[in-house]
Amino acid sequence: MPSGSAKALEPLGAKPKFWFKGDDGVPWLCKLVQPNTGEDWAEIVAAHVAELLDLPHAHYALGVYEGHRCVIPRSMIPPGSSLIHGDELLTWLDPKYPSESAPRHYAEPSHTIEAVFAALGRIWCGVPLDWRTRETPRPGDGEDVFAGYVILDTLIGNTDRHHQNWAVLRESSRIWRIAPTFDHASSLGRELNDEVRMNRMSTKDRGFTPEVYADRAVSGFFDPENRVRPLRTIDVARRLMDSRPRIAELWIDRLSGIGRENFAELLDGLPLSICSGAAREFALRILMHNRTRLVALRRPQ
Repeated sequence: MPSGSAKALEPLGAKPKFWFKGDDGVPWLCKLVQPNTGEDWAEIVAAHVAELLDLPHAHYALGVYEGHRCVIPRSMIPPGSSLIHGDELLTWLDPKYPSESAPRHYAEPSHTIEAVFAALGRIWCGVPLDWRTRETPRPGDGEDVFAGYVILDTLIGNTDRHHQNWAVLRESSRIWRIAPTFDHASSLGRELNDEVRMNRMSTKDRGFTPEVYADRAVSGFFDPENRVRPLRTIDVARRLMDSRPRIAELWIDRLSGIGRENFAELLDGLPLSICSGAAREFALRILMHNRTRLVALRRPQ
C-alpha cells in the first residue's frame, strides 16, 4: 500500500486504522498490526475458517503501510445501506441497555447472547444480501447466521465478540440484515511468542498445554444470572445448544465435515515471515481441540 494513501480515520476500536479507496473503487480499511502479535494472520485464518463453515464474513488482505504490517478488510456495506453496530441496536431496542459503558466496547455485563437474539428477532433480521450459502439445510434468518458466529468464535477461540464487533445492515427500504462476521484478530493464540508456544506444546504440565489455553478462552458475552465475569466461549456454545439446538447442530454438523487437513492447509498457506511454524502448530492444536469440544455438544441420536 503506498505511503500517504490514508483518506479517513476510523474512530471505532483501539488500534490505529484508516479508510482508503482501493483499485476496485471500493473503500478498504487499513488496520495496523500491534507489534509482536499475529493479528494479521489470525484475521486471515479466521476468515478462511468462516469460509469453510460457509459463513458470511468480511474479506481481508495482508499489507504493509509505511513499514508497518497491516490487515486490510474490504468494506462490507452495500450501497444504500448503513452499518448499525450491536451496541447501537441494543440501546435503540432496549432503553435499559447501558449506552455509556466504560470502556464502552468491552466487558459490558448486559451483553448477553439472549439479548442479541431478542434484538435480531424484533427487527426481523435477514441474511446478508449477496450471501448464498452452498450447504443444506440453510440458515433461515439473521439469528441463524449469528448462531454460526458463536460456533466460529468457539472454534478459533475469539475473545473479542463485544457489542461493537457484530452488526446489522439497514437498507434504505428499512430491511434489516445481519452483517458478515468481522474482527477476529484476538484468536488462535496470536498474542503469544514462539518461546511460550514451544514451552506449552512440549510441557509435561497438564495445566499448561495449548488445549488448556484453549479451554480458558473468554467470550464477549455474559450470563444474565452472573454478570461478574464473561462466559467462556465454550459455555456460550453450550447455551446456544440448550436454547436453539436445531441451528446449533446445523453449524456443528458442518464443522464435523472439516478435518485437520483442512485447517493445516489454511495455516500452511501463510507466509513464514508473519506466522512461524510454532504459531501454525499451536493454532492447529487450538482448532482441533475446539472442534472436538464442539462436536461433543451434539445431542445423542
